[in-house]
Amino acid sequence: MTTKIVLLFAAVLFIFASNAFAAPESDQVAKVLKYRTNGNDAFLNRLLSPAKTLDITKSDSDRVQGVNNKIAKEIDLIAAAFNSAAEDKKVDATFAAANSIDAKLKSSNGANIVFVDGTPSAATSRNLILIPKKNSSITAASVTDILTSYKRSAKLSDYVYEYADVQSLTSGLIKTATGTETSWIPPEAATAFSSGKPYVLKKCRQLLGWRCVTSFYRKDAYLKSTHAFSLLFVAIVDLTQNPDHANFAGDKRSINQIAGSTAVYMVKESSKWVMIYGSETQWANEKLSFTGVIQKEFQKDFDRFKERLSLDLKISSGELF
Repeated sequence: MTTKIVLLFAAVLFIFASNAFAAPESDQVAKVLKYRTNGNDAFLNRLLSPAKTLDITKSDSDRVQGVNNKIAKEIDLIAAAFNSAAEDKKVDATFAAANSIDAKLKSSNGANIVFVDGTPSAATSRNLILIPKKNSSITAASVTDILTSYKRSAKLSDYVYEYADVQSLTSGLIKTATGTETSWIPPEAATAFSSGKPYVLKKCRQLLGWRCVTSFYRKDAYLKSTHAFSLLFVAIVDLTQNPDHANFAGDKRSINQIAGSTAVYMVKESSKWVMIYGSETQWANEKLSFTGVIQKEFQKDFDRFKERLSLDLKISSGELF
């Protein structure tokens, strides 16, 4: 009996210790996610359609929070591994943490999607890159700018529509960009997002008709010292609750191809490395289709982003992990 009590007491201490030593980055991300997707902000509550778990027996709030908790836990594992490892061990340590989240992430060269089929269905995509600081231009700030410029730019076969007024999608002019082979690299690439400013972009392709997703973006910097990081937050805009711009009246560009999504991209640096970790969960009411094509396109986009990093940072793509 005494042994059982000691073991139980030890287990309780372990639980408290695990909570006490949670990475500050994950605490901050958890706060951001809850406020923006599951809080009391009247504007965001109306505008956004965040990702939800697939357990339809639970409330919408619980389903949203379930995804938020999963993302925050991932950030906790990745940030803790990156923060605590020695500089020459950061790549191995961070990828080991990532592999505990998705066992195929490393073998997929840092980008993978996990699908859950059914009605509803879901897809969770993740990516991880570590960049050695080979020159003075490689910082968390410069990498975040490249990330947001890339996300804002049209790629080949893309049509990107940027709304002038995030508060009212029906107001103002729509800025349109059409993707080409070079529209995502300077000097043609879009400028980076400004910190603390919200954006709404609609991204479309024509595949047997319009296929579009309209999303909210915001870039911010958080914390200080060794825990400082930049965060790009992305979530689907709910076009069933928000009238769309007149430019898209009469066709299917006002229909999102997925019901909701939540994504975060964390950028952190140490004395010798800059790391990007991204996690996005999407859900839909329908069964999945074309998963093989989606996976290939996701990998192709990831490789293109690494090429953009290589060009902007003047580092060979072979030096990116």
